[in-house]
Amino acid sequence: MNQIIGGATPSKPQALPTQQLHLRDIPLHWFTPSEELEVQGWPDFGPSLLADWTSSAVPAPLMPNDCCLVLTFPRVVHPIEANEGWTYTLHETGGMWQERKRIIAKKLETGERGAKIIHAIARAMAHSNCASDFASFDQLIEYRKLLDRVGLDCNHHIQGLAEGFYPIDLVEEALLILEVIDPPTEALAYADSEQLCLAIMSPNCSDL
Repeated sequence: MNQIIGGATPSKPQALPTQQLHLRDIPLHWFTPSEELEVQGWPDFGPSLLADWTSSAVPAPLMPNDCCLVLTFPRVVHPIEANEGWTYTLHETGGMWQERKRIIAKKLETGERGAKIIHAIARAMAHSNCASDFASFDQLIEYRKLLDRVGLDCNHHIQGLAEGFYPIDLVEEALLILEVIDPPTEALAYADSEQLCLAIMSPNCSDL
């Protein structure tokens, strides 16, 4: 198994597999818990009980530091040319169901408008207890309507929806709407394909 990761150490790889693999087939110990990524410049994904996440009366901050946009693989990791600089992380999702989701992603920087959009979406879905294995049809419809209001969609990746992880179809229009700054070459090369997607990562509100 160690040989299928290009240029990576067996413990914490940053390159992608050199062959197609489902995320569930990648060793668990290669994934760092997302709440430990803050020291690497990622948001604070610790369990959030702040009023900002529990009350719709609190205005969303202009530049939130507790959620982010990522480029990621939906379910299967495909070998691609730009295989360096990826983060392997284990992210708690699903609200009270506390599903630990394996994610290989690149964090994307967005402009102020994009930051406000991703925070508003994460905030709207907080405390929904929506989980990959326990999502209701109504939750799927509501999430798609939420994206549609800002010109986004998740038609190809709705199966990955869970509280704390909100998939968005990777198309050039989405990169523009979210004001992605200096998008990586693979984001442009694989736009309109289903091999990669965008996603919002946010804290999981696991309290009932």
